[in-house]
Amino acid sequence: MNNLIKCFSVLLFFVAAPPLSAEEVVKNSAEQLGQKQGKIMQLEIELLELKLNNEKRKVEEFKALEIELLELKLDNEKRKVKELEAKVEVEKNNQAEKAAATSAVAAEEKKKEEVVIDDELQSKHNTKKPVAKPVVASINDDFKIRFGASYLYANELTIEKDNNGINFFEPYEGRMINEKATQGSVEIQSPHFYFSSRSKVGILFSMGYQRFEFGQQEVDYIDYNEGTIVDLGTRAEGDLFYLTPIIFINPLRNISANQSLVLGFGLGLSRISAKGTTQLTEPSYLGENGQTQYYNVSDTGATLKLTVDYQWKNIYLGLFAQSSIIRNKGDDYIYTSSGVTAGISFNL
Repeated sequence: MNNLIKCFSVLLFFVAAPPLSAEEVVKNSAEQLGQKQGKIMQLEIELLELKLNNEKRKVEEFKALEIELLELKLDNEKRKVKELEAKVEVEKNNQAEKAAATSAVAAEEKKKEEVVIDDELQSKHNTKKPVAKPVVASINDDFKIRFGASYLYANELTIEKDNNGINFFEPYEGRMINEKATQGSVEIQSPHFYFSSRSKVGILFSMGYQRFEFGQQEVDYIDYNEGTIVDLGTRAEGDLFYLTPIIFINPLRNISANQSLVLGFGLGLSRISAKGTTQLTEPSYLGENGQTQYYNVSDTGATLKLTVDYQWKNIYLGLFAQSSIIRNKGDDYIYTSSGVTAGISFNL
């Protein structure tokens, strides 16, 4: 029943609606055509946007590919440069080896030529070439430090004071004595430097230290016999440092590797530090009225050393005599020692 009512209402609407004029029909058609064209234009715009986005994406992908390609080319060039540098280095090494080999060959050829010339000269003069003895390695080829003890025949400190020109050849003098004393020493020696590969004469450098102490004096005036050693209540002590080049001869060179016999002398530098009191007892007329000299000095001067030194392996035994002098404020301070020394030596 409802369906019949709906169909009747639709039929009534079409029968009751007035017919459209030709203008209205054209107008409606134009409107529909404009709507369709608008949709078409919108679709075309969307299509262009899609194409444009697609082109941009392709351009970006192309640029990325170009960058990647450039990086690959750059890495390849770097690898080629490294390979080329390695080849150049190998070639340089080869050239250096060839040059060294060529130099060695040339030196050998020159040596052979010299031998041939030497043989020819010998044959002309009918002389025999002496055979050189081999150079024997020595215990004195290294720096060494020596620790020793000495028994002293002489051990004295002499103070010579300026007497204002009263007697230039006989200055006021006091002599501190410590006879028949024992004394320790430390010495550093350089290797022995010889004047030639076969020479037994050479030079070495000796640097050492000694400590001295005195409590007696040698006097030379009327109350005592000449050269008497007494205690005048004076005391002295000090230190000696020295650095001396020694010219020597070693008869045992190239004979024994474990032995050396050094006979030498040297003149070098010394530094004496001394303090104490000494009575000036000479010349003899000063007597007991001699002036007492108070001093505390430290200065650099000269030293003279004579030595005979035998060494077997690291044990040494020797004789020595040494005199060192400094001048301070016009006064001379002379330290002299001599005796027998023995000790042990260590290579540095």
